[in-house]
Amino acid sequence: MENHPIPQDVTGFQFKLIGDMTIKQFAYLATGIILAWIFFQLPIAFLIKLPVCAFFAFLGIGLAYLPISGRPMDLMIGNFIKALFRPTQFVYEKTGTRLFPKNAILAPRQYHSPAALAVQKDKLKSYLQSITPAPIPSAMPIVSHSPTKQEAVPPASTPVPKLALIPPKPMASQSIPDSPNLVTGATKDSRGNPLSNILIEVKDKEGNPVRAFKTNEVGRFASATPLMNGTYAIEFEDPKGQNRFKAQTINALGQIILPIIVTSIDAREELRKSLFSNNPNG
Repeated sequence: MENHPIPQDVTGFQFKLIGDMTIKQFAYLATGIILAWIFFQLPIAFLIKLPVCAFFAFLGIGLAYLPISGRPMDLMIGNFIKALFRPTQFVYEKTGTRLFPKNAILAPRQYHSPAALAVQKDKLKSYLQSITPAPIPSAMPIVSHSPTKQEAVPPASTPVPKLALIPPKPMASQSIPDSPNLVTGATKDSRGNPLSNILIEVKDKEGNPVRAFKTNEVGRFASATPLMNGTYAIEFEDPKGQNRFKAQTINALGQIILPIIVTSIDAREELRKSLFSNNPNG
């Protein structure tokens, strides 16, 4: 099992000497090196003092830098020493007083003499004889019930709500422009509903686009500036690809151009034409 992460000490402050080395780590490291140097200077055999010096040196380095299971080595050594002198087996000892005394004196049980029991029995018998029981009827009386006439309740008729047909939105009358050579109009589908956000492109004879705009929320469109005199083709495109339109041709002659009302091609009508065109004998 892994130990839980140790919370960091955010309230205390530790002075650091060099880099991340604290005073405590420096003290452990210096103590280990000094003890190793002292034992190295003692006049004893080299084979004896070498492991002792190495032990003190590694002990100082370990206490300063090497943790054990995520905890400092000095803390783990202290816990180990405490565990050596702590008992490992606990014995339960019963304490407290008795709930009941050992030599409890019970109250003597009272016994009634046979004569007293006979007297009580005679009293009970005389009392029961004095009570007269209620007479039990020989037969249960017949209770007659008059049949109630049931009235026929007609079933409640639930009114069926009538669905109101929503007529298509009528196209508002397009206003005639005041200036000549202005392109105005509206787009709608086969049911008469206005079509919004339809891209409109005006091209000259050479096919160069000269104007581009789109319809508003009510399906209307209008050019901001007038066109030069000439013949132009107007193409319509639905960004969603749900409607198709036929291209229109206008002649700008320096006069007022009446609004253009464009209706999208009905898919059912187009399918019917394609079927009849493929079957000439039909």
